[in-house]
Order: sequence, then C-alpha cells, then structure tokens
Amino acid sequence: MRVQEKTVTISAYSRFRARILFAKGQEVNHLSVLIPDGEDDLSFKVLTCLAQIPNIEIHVLSSKKDPRARFSRFCRSFHFRDNVDAEQWFDHIENIVRSIGISVVLPVFEEGTRFVCAWRERIARIASLPVLPKLATFDLAIDKGSLSELLVRHELPHPRTAGLRQALQQGVDDFPVLIKPRRSNDGVGIRFCENIAAIEQFAASCGDALDDHIVQEYVEGRDLSCSVLCCNGKVLAYTIHQPIAAHSRPFAASLCIRHIHSTDILETTKKLMSVLGWSGVANIDFRYNERSERREILEINPRFSGNVVGSLTAGVNFPYLACLTALTEELPPFRYRLQNYMEIRDAIKMLGRKLKGKGGLVPNLARETNLPFIFRDPIPFFNRSIKRHDPGDDGRYGQALSCTGFVLPLLLAMEGGA
Repeated sequence: MRVQEKTVTISAYSRFRARILFAKGQEVNHLSVLIPDGEDDLSFKVLTCLAQIPNIEIHVLSSKKDPRARFSRFCRSFHFRDNVDAEQWFDHIENIVRSIGISVVLPVFEEGTRFVCAWRERIARIASLPVLPKLATFDLAIDKGSLSELLVRHELPHPRTAGLRQALQQGVDDFPVLIKPRRSNDGVGIRFCENIAAIEQFAASCGDALDDHIVQEYVEGRDLSCSVLCCNGKVLAYTIHQPIAAHSRPFAASLCIRHIHSTDILETTKKLMSVLGWSGVANIDFRYNERSERREILEINPRFSGNVVGSLTAGVNFPYLACLTALTEELPPFRYRLQNYMEIRDAIKMLGRKLKGKGGLVPNLARETNLPFIFRDPIPFFNRSIKRHDPGDDGRYGQALSCTGFVLPLLLAMEGGA
C-alpha cells in the first residue's frame, strides 16, 4: 500500500480527520469488509474506525436484530442470524461473501474471533483473513488460570494466582483477594474478598462451577493497558494508556484514558507476545503494584480494545491495520500522541463538575472525545441513548442529548481556533 501526500482542504472536520489518519490523503483501493459478530457495541466502535478510511465498505452480520452498528450510515448492509450452530454461522458468512464480494472477514469480539480461528481454513478459502492466533493459543490466553501458569513458567510479572478449589484446600495467606471467572471480560463476575469466610461463602454458591474460578492477589495500585497488533509474536503496532477516571462499575475498564509511553510495559508485552507466538490484536491489562513498584500482567483480552476509538484519535487505527494484514500489505509507519480520550457522556460529566467549581479535567471536545464521530454518524448514538437504560450510566446519556445544542457550537469554536 502506498501512502501519498496531497493537499487537503482545511475545514473543521478535515483537520480532525487528518489527525486520525496516518498520513493526509491515505487511501486504499476498494475494500469490502464483513464483521461477522456485529452484535456487541465493540463492533460499532470498530466500524467507526474503518469508516475513517476512504473506499472501505462495511457489512455487518449479527445475532441481534438491532445492534448499534446496524444504524450507522457507514453500514452498507446488515444481515441477521439466529443463535445458530457453527456450521450455520459459516453458511451465513459464505452466502454474504459470495453475494456481495467480501474482501476481508474481520472478527471483533471474543466469540467471533474464536469462531473464525476455529473455522480459519474454510473461511480463508472464500475471503481474506487478518492475522489471527492459533485456536489453542487463543484458548490459553483467554483463560486466566492457564495464562497465570504460563506467566509463572516464563517468569513474567503477575499477581499470585490459584484455582478456587486449590485456594480452599491449601488456604489463603494474604487478604484481600479477588475471585475471578477464568473466562470473562470487562470486570464481569469479579468478587472482592477480605477474609476466608467470604471465599467459602462464594464457593458454596458456585455449585459445579468451582473450577471455573481463580483466586488472585489484590494489588494496590493503578490500572494500565497495552493494545497491540502482532504477527507470529512480533508487535507491529501498539498503544499504551492508563485511566484518568474510574468506571462507574467496579472492575470495569475505564473509558476515560490518557495515552502514555512506558518502556517497562512495552518490553513486558513484547516478551509475552513472543512467548505466545501471538498473531492478531489483543489488549493486555496491567496493574502497577505500589509495594513492589512492578507492572504486573492481569489478563489478556484477545480482541480489539474497548478503547479502540481512543487509539484511533491518538493516531493508530487498529481495525484498518488488521485489514491490511489480511491483504498482506506492508503496514504504514505508526506513532501515537500522548493525549486524553473519553466518550462524550464522561466529558459532559467532567465539564459539569468544572462548572460547579469542583475542579477536574476539562477535555478538548473536538480532539479528545468521540463527539466528532457522533456528528458524522449520529443515529447509532441517539438510538442507544433512547433505547438503552443502564443504571450505571446515571443518566449521562440523557445529559449528552440535552447538551448537544451547547456542544456543537463549542466544538466548531474550538476547531476554528485550532
């Protein structure tokens, strides 16, 4: 792929867009991409990233009838599948690929990625695939117990971890600890335990699922995260970030982040990816241990990061790079900016705190939020705002809706002075 320089007409949106592309005027020949697991919100974020590149058509297959991606103006076609078995899922993909002429099948979330890994040979006969891990490697990485054993063998930094059954049999020396499902994401199912009684109480409620959980040392410190795209254990692109505000739900990944550089995290990530021989995207969660001053590996999410749009605004478009690996194109050089990113709901909350004299960060709405993407593709945002009720949001989507008239002129004023 050739990256060319050309003159760009300066306008509010073109200035923003120039910051999120690797080079002004970067284009590809016509490319048709199928997202085979479009039911999750992460698929809409990946679609948003792909939509920033000219000449890409995006098609979505989903097991839900009304995911956010369906309502995007950049969704060229939407296809629904019932909760079918793997063979029927493949048949859906094959029919879409052959009828539309799909170039690349790009899985997004864990379930879809594992399916494509398992059916790689058959799918690769009809369309190109991005670099992906081996199925056994995927299963090892997503299982916190198996991953912990690998980290021990290769002397990589991590919190002390044991299976729940083992912890009950051998006892737990230090508290507090966390009980985690061996396979989960975004903090779902995590329990904070301050004594053995709490562990025993949880174990009693588990029933036959005792072996599906681990007990992990609770690390006092702060979260860190590294998103990567790899091929055969080599890191091709990465971003590193840390939260600047906690998520409203305990243990969930923050969507208010600051991109940073960290040699320690990068080198540890490179070693981990090399040990795994990892191919594809992944998001590695770390915890800075205030006692030992180590950056310890918590888990691997073998998928695009929930902050993939944040990486885009910082300068790294992971979904687009993944598509380039499917086409065996040489990746353009990358670098990312050290900047903040947050979704508009959180930005409005921070601005509200500032206006009330409570201090806090004042985000640049034009450069450090998803607001420009909302203006360009508003229907999925408003559809979610109206239809979804999440008690953890504390009405912030409603705030976002009511503040749009205030935010638009503010955005344009910021861009006018940029």
